[in-house]
Amino acid sequence: MLSYTRQTGQKNAPYNVDLPIRSLTAEPREGQCRQRDWIWPEWDIDSLAFYSHTELGAGYVKTKAYYNRFDNLLSAWDDYTHSTQTERRAFDSRYKDRFWGLSLEGGADIGENTLRSAVQFRRDKHESIQFSSPGLGGSPDPAEISTEETWSVALEDTWQARENLGVVAGLSYDKARVLEADQTEADIGLPTGSSDAVNWQLAAIWQPGASGEYHASLSSRTRFPTLFDRYSTRFGTAVPNPDLESERALNAELAIAARSAPRP
Repeated sequence: MLSYTRQTGQKNAPYNVDLPIRSLTAEPREGQCRQRDWIWPEWDIDSLAFYSHTELGAGYVKTKAYYNRFDNLLSAWDDYTHSTQTERRAFDSRYKDRFWGLSLEGGADIGENTLRSAVQFRRDKHESIQFSSPGLGGSPDPAEISTEETWSVALEDTWQARENLGVVAGLSYDKARVLEADQTEADIGLPTGSSDAVNWQLAAIWQPGASGEYHASLSSRTRFPTLFDRYSTRFGTAVPNPDLESERALNAELAIAARSAPRP
């Protein structure tokens, strides 16, 4: 299957009733600031993906390849009329994000076991272009580029211990590597780094009859920090932290899926 999706949009920032609006209402009181004259005239997403499923005897192979594009423009204006961009506070901030990847999954039934394995790769590229006071002409600042790669290798075994009892065990190794961080043609940018983790899961599934299913599971999973987590300054309110560590969660679950009797 081959799929393509395009989504286009724009967004305005509505004013509230608490703060003054530049060139429209009274001057701000002491300690009070004016509202921001911001709009997002571009908020566009493109996605191209390929999927396949191939039967190979007692096994199978599934593939997925994709390419996604996100274009976003934030424009700040001189006042509420959104007609000029000549003041220092006016700017155009453009994001050009691209990410693409590939995943392969294979599985086969071997006796009382069902083995599955998977390999995944993804690359994220973020490009930021800042243009201060575009109404005065000139040129935008050099593009800042950040790039990251993520790899994952996983193996899972489902063992049919009894006719109505299955045991699932899974193990994966994941690695994320930052290749570039806010790098321009003239600046090497911020420090880069990498993170890796081993994740696992164990589960038991009991199906005593057609009326229901019971399962219990325990898993340990890791969430790597994103480029935004590591490097965004949140409009000057935060300090970049390239050494930000991963988050790890231990999850335990008990569940019952029961089928109620039909109504008379």
